[in-house]
Amino acid sequence: MRLLAAVALLLAPATALAQQDEETRRRQQEAEKLRDLEKREFFGEPSREFYLDYGAWLRPGWFSFRDGGGRDVSRFDFDVRLWGDVRYDVHQFYARLRTVYSHYANEDGPEGRDDVWDGPAGDVVFYQLLLGEWLGDPERWWDLSLRAGRQYERLGSGLVYNGVGDGLALRGRLGPVEFDLFGLRSVPQEDDLDASRPTADDQNRYFAGGTVSLRAIADHTPFLAVLVERDRADDGDEFQEYDFDAEYYGAGIHGQLFLDGLTYEVEGWIQRGSRFAFLQTGTPEDVRAYAFLASLEYVFDIPTHPRVRIGYMLGTGDPDRFRITNTALGNTAGTDDEAFLGFGYIPTGYSLAPLLSNLRIFRAGASWRPLEDVELWELQFDQLEVGLDFYHYRKDHAGGGISDPYAGFDDGRIGYEVDFYLHWGVLSDLSVSARMGFFFPGAAYEDDGVRPFYSFSAVFSF
Repeated sequence: MRLLAAVALLLAPATALAQQDEETRRRQQEAEKLRDLEKREFFGEPSREFYLDYGAWLRPGWFSFRDGGGRDVSRFDFDVRLWGDVRYDVHQFYARLRTVYSHYANEDGPEGRDDVWDGPAGDVVFYQLLLGEWLGDPERWWDLSLRAGRQYERLGSGLVYNGVGDGLALRGRLGPVEFDLFGLRSVPQEDDLDASRPTADDQNRYFAGGTVSLRAIADHTPFLAVLVERDRADDGDEFQEYDFDAEYYGAGIHGQLFLDGLTYEVEGWIQRGSRFAFLQTGTPEDVRAYAFLASLEYVFDIPTHPRVRIGYMLGTGDPDRFRITNTALGNTAGTDDEAFLGFGYIPTGYSLAPLLSNLRIFRAGASWRPLEDVELWELQFDQLEVGLDFYHYRKDHAGGGISDPYAGFDDGRIGYEVDFYLHWGVLSDLSVSARMGFFFPGAAYEDDGVRPFYSFSAVFSF
C-alpha cells in the first residue's frame, strides 16, 4: 500500500495537487465569510408592524500563496451578496443572493481557467416563525422558533459542522437550558469533501443534530452536541465505493476563570461511523476517531487592551491513510479508520491551513489595539487590531498523511508557522483586513522552502 501511494503521488500532476489545495482554502475562506455575515446580520426580532429592510455586502479581495510544489497561486475575488428581510408580527422571510467572480493569474483556476463565476445563487433563503411570541406571554420561561429553508448552522467551535444546508431548524430555551436542533441536506451542485469520487462536483449528504447548553452556572456555559451525517451520493463505480457515514458526539465548556479578563474554551469530540477503504466495495470499515480543543485567553485592562492566548488542538490520525479527505489513497482495507474528519472549519494558520486530522497543533498569539484612544473624524480607530499567531504542527501518526498533499509519510515533524494580521472596522459600513503568514516546513517535507501567504480584503456593507 505504501509503495502504491508513493507511485501515485509521483504520477499525480502538480496542477491536480495544487487545485486540491486551492479547493480546501476556498472552503475555509467561505466558512470565514459565513461567520462574519452571521455577526453582521440579525435575525428574528419581532415587529408588530410591517418591516422591510434590504442591503448588500461587497467584498473585494486579493489572495496569494505558495503551495508545497513551489507554485505561486494568486487570485482576485469580488464577492457580492444582496439581501432582503421582511417581517410582520411573528413571521420573517429572509433571502440573500451570492455572486462571486474570481480571476486567477497564470491560468491557476479550475480546469486551467483564468476567470471563474460562482452564482448567482441563493446563499441563504428561509422562513422563520417565532413560535414563542405566537403561543406564549411576554413573561414566559421558555422560547421557541422554527426556521425552514436554506440556512447557516454551526456546532460548537465549528470543527465538526460549519456551513449552509436546506432543511429545518428548531431553536429555543427551557429556563436555563438553550437548544439549537437542525436537519439539513447539503446544497446541490456544491463540491464534495471527497475530491476523488466521480460525483465530487455535486455532494449529496444529510446532516441531523444540534447543541444543548446550560446557562445556570455563573461565568461558565457547558454544552453537549451531536451530529449524524449520511452520504447519499450515487457514484456508479463498480470497483470502488465512496460512502462515508459518520456520527459525532461532543461536549465542551467555555467561560471566565478566577481573573477578570481570563477566559477559556474546551471542546472534545468522539467520531464513529463507517467509511470505505481504498479499492474496497461491499462492507466498509469502522471509523474510530477523536478530536480535542482547548484554549486560554487573557485581556489586560490597560491602554491598547493587549490580548495573549495559547491553545492546543488534536485530531487523531490513521497510520495507513495517505489522503485525509479522499477515498482514493485513503484507509487500508481490513483496518479501522482512525483519522478524524469533520465537515467544518477552525483557524489553523493562513499558509499551511491544514484540516485538524492526524495533527497535534500548539498555538500561541497576541493582539492589541494600538490606536484605540485616537479620535479623527468618524474613523473608528478603537476597532483597529493588529496581532500575530505562532503554530507548531506535528503528526499524530508519523506514517499517515495530513490534508496538505505535499507532506511525506515517513516523518511526523510538519513544521511551524508565523502569521500576522491587521483588522480594522474603519467605519460602521466599511472594514479592511490584511494578513500574511509564513510556513516553515519540517522534516516531513522534501522541499524545506518557506511557503508565504498574503491577502488583503475590504468589506462594504449597506
